Parts: sequence; C-alpha cells; structure tokens
Amino acid sequence: MKKIYMLALTFMVLLSMTMSVEALEQKIVYRQNGIAAYADWTETTTEGIITDNFLSVTQSNDGTDIYLSICNLDLTSNWLCKSGYMFTTDNVFSMDRKLDSASLKAVQLELHEWSCDETGCLETPAGTATIEAAWTGTGDVSKGSYKWTSKYGDYMAKGSDSSLIRKATATGLLNNVDLGTSDSAGLARFKSVYMEMKK
Repeated sequence: MKKIYMLALTFMVLLSMTMSVEALEQKIVYRQNGIAAYADWTETTTEGIITDNFLSVTQSNDGTDIYLSICNLDLTSNWLCKSGYMFTTDNVFSMDRKLDSASLKAVQLELHEWSCDETGCLETPAGTATIEAAWTGTGDVSKGSYKWTSKYGDYMAKGSDSSLIRKATATGLLNNVDLGTSDSAGLARFKSVYMEMKK
C-alpha cells in the first residue's frame, strides 16, 4: 500500500511538472519599468504673443522617447506649432530614486510644422531644435496603482501598473536660449506588467 501511495505521489509530481511546462508555453509576460518627466514653459511677449514650449521624456527598458512642441499664439488668435520626436538608446536621461531631481542632456530633434484650416492639417519640415533640461522635485511623492483582468473562454489577460509621481520645477535651454523656470512640471517612476494565458 505504501509503495502504491509513493508511486501515485511521484506520478502526481511528474504530472504537475508537465502541466507547469505546458502552461508556461501558453503564457506570455511583458514587463516595463521606467521613469518619465515633463515640463511646460509659457511666456507672453509685450506684443501679446503667447509662446508655449512643452517637453516630455520617457525612459523604459527599450530606450528613451523625447517629444518637444513649440507653439505661438499670434495676434489673430491662430496657433502656429512645430513639434519633434526622437527615440534613442543613448544615456541622455537620468533621475534619482526619490524623484528629487532629473536631467536631460542636450539632444537635437527634427521639427515639423503643422498648419490647419477648414480643409485639414498639413505637416511640413521646420528645421531642428536642441533642448536640454533639469528638474527639481517639490512637495510630496504620490503613489498610484491599478490592476485589471479580462477573461474570454480559455483565454485570460491581466495587468497591473504602479507609479510614483511628484510635482517639480524645471529649467531648460532651447537652442541655447534660457527658458527660465517652468510653469508646470512633474516627475514619475512606473512599473507595469501585462500577462496573457491560454489554458
């Protein structure tokens, strides 16, 4: 009887190992950790023209995404905007673990200009821009998290996101012109997991 029990137990262990391998073959997991920062500088000239410069930087496992927009609101209340985006694997962006500070080394982006009317919008090349920035965290660090699950038949997907967010002030240079202190800015550190499973 004891021998039969041991054989049954051994079989169950082997079966569970086989099932684990089989389940593992049907499971896909994506993990993404990263840091991010944004800053916005707004200025109104003596002529009443408003200039808005917006910068966002996101670094993940793959590399760093950088987006810059430069917009002017003229006297006829028309926004004239040009923007640029780049992805790089170079070490251009860094942030400390407590979200006290962050910095972006000088990078050059190709810009495109958008002009819109009643017929639609047109994109045209608009030169390049060099931007660099530094952030200083202010206030408390906020925590956020989110989880979700979706099931359909033998298929299941689930994910979770968690983040640390902190307000900040930023300074920057745009084409070697001092942007001064930002009107708004923020820092973030995030983790996300996405998993697909099929029975």
